[in-house]
Amino acid sequence: MKKIITKLSDIFIPIIPIFLICGLLGGVAKILLHFPKLVFLHDMFFVVSQAPLMLLPVLLGYSAAKAYGGNVYLGASLGLILVSESCYTTYHVNYTATVLPIIVLCYIQVKIEKFLKKYILGNVGEMVIPLIAIVITSGLTFFLLGPMLYNLGEMLTKFICYIYTRFGYIGSGILGLIYAPLVVTGLHHAFLPIETQLIAEISKTGGTFITPIATMSNVSQAGAVLAIMLTEKDKKEKNVQKVAMFSALMGITEPAMFGVTLKKRKAFYASLIGSMIASIYISYNHILSFTLGISSVLGFIAIPVAKWLEFFIGLLLAFFIPLIITIFLNKNKQ
Repeated sequence: MKKIITKLSDIFIPIIPIFLICGLLGGVAKILLHFPKLVFLHDMFFVVSQAPLMLLPVLLGYSAAKAYGGNVYLGASLGLILVSESCYTTYHVNYTATVLPIIVLCYIQVKIEKFLKKYILGNVGEMVIPLIAIVITSGLTFFLLGPMLYNLGEMLTKFICYIYTRFGYIGSGILGLIYAPLVVTGLHHAFLPIETQLIAEISKTGGTFITPIATMSNVSQAGAVLAIMLTEKDKKEKNVQKVAMFSALMGITEPAMFGVTLKKRKAFYASLIGSMIASIYISYNHILSFTLGISSVLGFIAIPVAKWLEFFIGLLLAFFIPLIITIFLNKNKQ
């Protein structure tokens, strides 16, 4: 399981900046709709924000092939095959903005490459191996695995959206409660393909609910750290805590957790409570992010302007609830 999550991280983390660009420019494009004289800027930003999502399998194919140790250009080529117009008109499956098919198919393609390299050597191998690998993988794509993986990805997206709409604030509260422990174990990277799919199909999903919840979790760690810092007498420890708090506010919680809150278990538990309550609040108010990767106090730039007030209230809840609980528990201990 750990190896799978590590591979997923290797695939998705390099392309997160692309999602940031798409999300932010898409948000700016929506704002520019209200300014008719700036329609030329709207058109430009809209095209730039949509193109990478439409060709997502190409980016993922390159990144996946690199993570699996294969030929990155074969991976990108497989992505191009999936998003080509001829693929859609011939096989009637639209692989644009999909995630699961290219990740699995790239894995198979790389396995074929590595197997053939054991038996076909030299210049002949350089010409023959890519040909055989792409032909076999394409056959599997068109006639067997492609449609299956496409349908599986669609079902997963619909299931996640159903859970969110049907049990939104309850499920979000649970996710807010367990998100920090998932970060401790590294399991939070398992959300990357899910979030990528939610963003890729933003016209259907409205965005991702995971990034805002991650933001609440991160900010709650900062609140717990501040509570400890207020009573800390050791200057060296206080400096460490200052850095950890700022880092958590900026979306990096490892210094806060491993350096501060996990050592003070009550503070860590308080942060989980704060994260849970804040996550329930933002879910109740239907706050979604139109990009991933901004799980910090700056996350408002990836939230629709109409939801900024609710988002900031969520941040305040996430910060002050663990702060107050930790101070209260420390006073009782004394």
